[in-house]
Amino acid sequence: MEKIYFKSDPKRGGDLGNYWHYLLGYFLPVINYINTHKSEIQAKHLIFDSCNPLSDEILKEYLQSTDFTHSFEKLGPKSIDVPRKDWKSLKGKVNRKLLQLELLLRGSHASIFTYHQFRKCGKQLSVPRWDKYLDQYGKFLPETQELISKMVEELKTWADSTNSTHRSKILVLKRADPPAITQTEAGQEARWLPGYGTERRSLREPEKLVSQLLALGFDASLFTPGDHNLKSQIQAFSAANVVIAIRGAELINMLWMSPGSMIIMQESADFSNEAIQVKLAKAFHLQLHILPHRGEISPEADYSLVKKHISKTNKWNS
Repeated sequence: MEKIYFKSDPKRGGDLGNYWHYLLGYFLPVINYINTHKSEIQAKHLIFDSCNPLSDEILKEYLQSTDFTHSFEKLGPKSIDVPRKDWKSLKGKVNRKLLQLELLLRGSHASIFTYHQFRKCGKQLSVPRWDKYLDQYGKFLPETQELISKMVEELKTWADSTNSTHRSKILVLKRADPPAITQTEAGQEARWLPGYGTERRSLREPEKLVSQLLALGFDASLFTPGDHNLKSQIQAFSAANVVIAIRGAELINMLWMSPGSMIIMQESADFSNEAIQVKLAKAFHLQLHILPHRGEISPEADYSLVKKHISKTNKWNS
């Protein structure tokens, strides 16, 4: 049986060991391709670039609902390391300004979008990196924006989001502990960002915040995205009107929320760069409020500020 290899492109996007970059930089482009080329690839064996056990499970879960024969192989490196000194250097800043000017002048013909489509070399397809668009320019190509919105609705249907078992209007996110597999031989060889979930940062005392919101009559519950498969995450976020969380990759799940929904994001001293979540929220017409930290990596959300944001309208009440 003829094989087709879907290789990630580590040179034109963020680290694919990260859920945020994996979803935008590999998962969504890949499922769009296989759904729009069904007749062309139906009789072929699809080989997907293995990143790490958790990321691979996301794509495997979706592929179970298809008839494609497939497997996973490690086809190359998954990350690109951009030295901090280069990012902050005068040369780096000038280059980014020039890229922004090029976008202003050339629009969708700017050089970064040269890699918008899949590139084929023999039996190998190089997967486009849609995450790069937000990182560099703060927005998607109009056609990419339309495509992702269409795919989001299709995935919500695939996940049967209307029958969610997680129907709370307000979700307070709890980061997952590092999975046991990170300590295994296979896990050690896989690509991960340094530190996983609570090992890196977390929202302190999220259970306390849920109790405070329940006491006020809000329909709130605790949700740990890392403990759930993709379908369950889509179901939970599509049912929520408000999500409260520490800044982190889990917030890529805001994609599944309805326009006008609210994200309250607690900042962390772990970051010094601009929050990518702001750009995604703007792209998909979501309200995003940022709670400042006080020099802590894992701060507790300021309850008075949370209450202020969600009490502006009765829409969030149970």
